[in-house]
Amino acid sequence: MTKKNTVTIHRIITILPCLFLLLSNSWGQSIPKADFEFPVIREQGIGYDLKGWLEKHVLSPRENECKPTWGVFYFKVNALGKIDSLANDGNLRSAVSERIVKNIYSTEGHWIISNTNKSIKSQLFIFLYFDYGGAFYGDNSCPEEFKLLQQTVMSISETLSKAAIVANGGRGTVIGPSLNGGGYIKM
Repeated sequence: MTKKNTVTIHRIITILPCLFLLLSNSWGQSIPKADFEFPVIREQGIGYDLKGWLEKHVLSPRENECKPTWGVFYFKVNALGKIDSLANDGNLRSAVSERIVKNIYSTEGHWIISNTNKSIKSQLFIFLYFDYGGAFYGDNSCPEEFKLLQQTVMSISETLSKAAIVANGGRGTVIGPSLNGGGYIKM
């Protein structure tokens, strides 16, 4: 595996504890929340939920681009339905990140907020975006080192999706991962 791929895996593993901490704090049952709802929006005959809206018009992977990329977008919606802060991390192409940021800001004016707890001023949302690299359909003609990296990123994506489903369903609280082994990775 090349040094560049090792650095990519290290960055993914480094962000996971922060992500789990935020997931835990934003979805934990003990934290009071207002009800921030993004309705399904119909545009040109297509219905978009929040995830679909954030992915709308995002560029597909480049042909023969084998390197998987990912992004984590953290944004707060205030009680007026405005995006009052946004940050992101990851290694997505700038055109992809810029489009997702634009899509996040375009949610303003669409939020339905029923705030029975007037002390709640905003709600944090975390959007995970993964591009596994390579052709979406068909044979994967990427070199073996990229296939391993793609499989790792897919596995992390699936695991985080399951954690989000459980946490969003109100059935649990995400606890940060235990970090073991690996030693010091020189970058």
